[in-house]
Amino acid sequence: MKKKIVYFFGAILLLFVVTNPGETSFRNYLDEQEFKDEGRKVNYVVCSIYSADFITANEGYIRQRYFAILGRFYKLE
Repeated sequence: MKKKIVYFFGAILLLFVVTNPGETSFRNYLDEQEFKDEGRKVNYVVCSIYSADFITANEGYIRQRYFAILGRFYKLE
């Protein structure tokens, strides 16, 4: 019984590690938006934090941060 529990949680952990999005996925997620700088800021192996500096209409920049897990990106406010 203990072995099955260990295998179950090991499989869940492996799922999180394998589906942690990379920088190419982040660039694809940003698609055609205009940005100055982007990239992974922190990698926790099972999830990551990304940021991007977007160009505004008055030539300024707005920094947005994103939480990435299981192949998805979530904007942090």
